[in-house]
Amino acid sequence: MKSSEILLAAKKKISNPENWCRFFNAKIDDIETNYNDPLANKWCLVGAIRSSLETSGRSSLETSGKELSYFYEAIKFMGIPFLCLTFINDNSSHSKVISLLDKAISLAQENND
Repeated sequence: MKSSEILLAAKKKISNPENWCRFFNAKIDDIETNYNDPLANKWCLVGAIRSSLETSGRSSLETSGKELSYFYEAIKFMGIPFLCLTFINDNSSHSKVISLLDKAISLAQENND
């Protein structure tokens, strides 16, 4: 599975603000859970990426520099002064997180990845 497909799957999980959360990888309503819990209905950016990686058959531990490199390029492009995705997720609006994800997807697609 291409990086762009994994990132698109992550976006699908959190595109609705009701399915996005802060401070936890995932939740079932308002209760913390693991990002790969089949009952999870809310994810942070990192939890959505991890869940999408595992759904694709890859372990979240296999997040090579590929997926992350697109985020770091997007972070630089958008002028965000932090490199930690968790910090960005927990201290930004939903729309800013989605904008960052959109830019990372665009970069992956430009690289045919």
